[in-house]
Amino acid sequence: MSYKKVESEFINIDDIDLDYDNPRIARILEMYTNREDISSEQISLALGTDGSDSSHTTFNSLKESIRTNGGVIHPIIVNRVGKRYVVIEGNTRVQIYKDFAKLGVSGQWKEIMAVIYTDLSEETVHAIRLQSHLVGPRDWDPYSKAKYLHMLYNQEKLPFSQIIDFCGGDRNKTQKYIHAYELMENHYRPQLESENDFDAEKFSAFIEYQNGKVTQAISDHGFSIDDFANWIIDEKIPQLSKIRQLPMVLANPVAKAAFIKGTIDDGIRILDVTSPTGTTLKDASLDQLATEISKRIRNMSYEIMKIYKTSSSYAEKKAIIFEALDELKEFCDDISSE
Repeated sequence: MSYKKVESEFINIDDIDLDYDNPRIARILEMYTNREDISSEQISLALGTDGSDSSHTTFNSLKESIRTNGGVIHPIIVNRVGKRYVVIEGNTRVQIYKDFAKLGVSGQWKEIMAVIYTDLSEETVHAIRLQSHLVGPRDWDPYSKAKYLHMLYNQEKLPFSQIIDFCGGDRNKTQKYIHAYELMENHYRPQLESENDFDAEKFSAFIEYQNGKVTQAISDHGFSIDDFANWIIDEKIPQLSKIRQLPMVLANPVAKAAFIKGTIDDGIRILDVTSPTGTTLKDASLDQLATEISKRIRNMSYEIMKIYKTSSSYAEKKAIIFEALDELKEFCDDISSE
């Protein structure tokens, strides 16, 4: 892939068009049949927040930083097409300049520093966007990343191997993102009472759903992806990381009933059992649990171990143990010194 880059220079903001393929803007565009109906305030809102307080705070901090410093520190990136410039990276900063100029904020807001490319191919534009927002320092929110990847694969028909290269070679993550987006659009969005109820922050739930043990447990106990999406809508799993505990909750009839009636926390509480010393497993420290597991394994008879290995009735218990092993491995990797 080769292209000619022009050195950074100041360009007039009136000659700049926002990148309407930016997924955060695209979410707003989908609500309107005519782009001319969209105000700069609505574009600014789309760029400034994905619905969370933290992202809104980040946008306001960037806005104040630009005002205080009298301009941007990092140039935007644009593609020159004829006499116009289309933003590739820097929509938020361009919109802030446009807002400042419109509101008469003190300062020089008619020109912005930009790195200019000329007549780039769509392939190169995609590569720059992905490098900037998927593996770069200015991340899009996960849903927006997935929306863009889905568009590249299903609408632009880019080879999947090329999309993976754009994303830094992470095949598994790329596949999960695209599939999670499809799950949200096909099973979550249709069940909402209003488009205003759509919450992009629920995206991680549909990443967690793709865990094989979670998917299998939901199916084995007579539920579907539509049921799962409904649980997410009804806030039955408010802390999305607890989706990983669904297999254990669904496997216990009492815990399962408590979950269906209430939330997953109600089901998890049923699973909390009391040890002979009166200490609940939930209250035991991690090192205490690890010590007890080591002791149990060391003292386990060969006959019991053979049952674990060969008995089909122990399949669910084995699955729980392997799930714990995966979590423990990940935790050990996180805390190990370099």
